Amino acid sequence: MATEHYQELLKLVQSFEKDFDKFYNARNKEAGVRLRKHMQTLREAARHIRDDVQNAKSSFPIKREDLSLRNAQRNPASKTPDQEQE
Repeated sequence: MATEHYQELLKLVQSFEKDFDKFYNARNKEAGVRLRKHMQTLREAARHIRDDVQNAKSSFPIKREDLSLRNAQRNPASKTPDQEQE
């Protein structure tokens, strides 16, 4: 899945190349409109990938050290074992 998202982004960005060139080098205004549309598509793709990453992260098992940090953040009055030794 990760490589699929990466390849999707690469293809998307590479598909913009002609319009980038036409807008920035040839000063073609219509290419600028297309470029803005491409960038919106890229933004939507990035949002989709961010959502997938967040969902995947929530399904990962919690590590023991992460759990102790999470508990310490919820209850700052209690000390972690490292703090008690100091």
